[in-house]
Amino acid sequence: MAPEVSRAGDAVAPLQDLDDLTPGWMTDALQVHHPDVEVTGLHLGAVRHGSESTVRVMLDYNSAGHEQQLPPTMYVKGQLSTRATEGILGPMTLTEARFFQDVAPLLPELNITKCYFASVADGRRSTIVMEDLFARNATLGAAGTTVTPATAYLMAEQFAQLHALWFDAPELDSTDWLANSSARDVDLDKMATEETGIFGSFKEGWWARRTQLPHCAFLPAELTHRATMKQALVSKYRAEGSLPHCLIHGDPHLGNIFFDADGRPGLYDWSPMVGRWGDDLNYAIVGSLDIDDRREHEQPILRHYLHHLVLHGGPVIPWDDAWLSWRRQTIHGFMYMLCSPRQQPEDLITVQTLRFGWNAIDNDMLGALGI
Repeated sequence: MAPEVSRAGDAVAPLQDLDDLTPGWMTDALQVHHPDVEVTGLHLGAVRHGSESTVRVMLDYNSAGHEQQLPPTMYVKGQLSTRATEGILGPMTLTEARFFQDVAPLLPELNITKCYFASVADGRRSTIVMEDLFARNATLGAAGTTVTPATAYLMAEQFAQLHALWFDAPELDSTDWLANSSARDVDLDKMATEETGIFGSFKEGWWARRTQLPHCAFLPAELTHRATMKQALVSKYRAEGSLPHCLIHGDPHLGNIFFDADGRPGLYDWSPMVGRWGDDLNYAIVGSLDIDDRREHEQPILRHYLHHLVLHGGPVIPWDDAWLSWRRQTIHGFMYMLCSPRQQPEDLITVQTLRFGWNAIDNDMLGALGI
């Protein structure tokens, strides 16, 4: 039986720091959905601090825990470092917890990590207790690597199921924690002129420095022309922002995808938001395939996605509209070339610039954007 949509976990306060992760706290957390369970022992495994902290825990239970077949290892994720609770990171990271509370139960066939507990408090802090993927012998993907075309088709099926759930649905406006990535409520011209927000990477000095690096040498002049690309990005948000939206993963690079022992892909490390289906699909597929494989398979993969979108209750999107949107959405990944090496390794920036750059050339991205 699929779990029910519930925010019952909010009754248990999220962790403030690592010292709060005790058998008592874990008992309270697990009892939200597993009555009578008691954690009798808790041992910390690997700890990673970044924009969020993740902690692998090894657990001992009373008899109720064993009767309910709770696993001996889990992962705990939350804002357990100063970096995670300062600036904008706090409000952004709680959306994953809300996803597991409000959305994941509605998608029982989607391949995601099982969530045992989620709690949100104060609009800035959250904690999730989730499945240890290594216990199911899963392999974690790595950004900048490649997948086979066969795997890319399976990835498209996962996105189709997710996107169909709330495609152009009222929940996109009524769900209190969902941010909108379309920029439809901002002054795009003002933002582009001032080079703020999504246009922050267009500042003249930074643009010149990044586009003159060797990984951009293959690009034609128009794709490294600052004013042209700024207008292209404005056009993308204008053209796509007026079209129907859906719930998207938000950051589906290969580093946020896992693979079961049989090769089936799954999604984790969620940044859920309201966006266009192509935000997810183009970014994931173009960023994961070898360039020659992408050239051969991108249209069949897109058709496969559109077919499965309908199978899961989504709309019929005419091919010409879908292909035009796919070509426009390439600019999202193409902007990878402007990443700072403090954000991403330079070798990863190079790989993604090649993949999205050749996609932009092959499919006339600028033409699709009316430039």
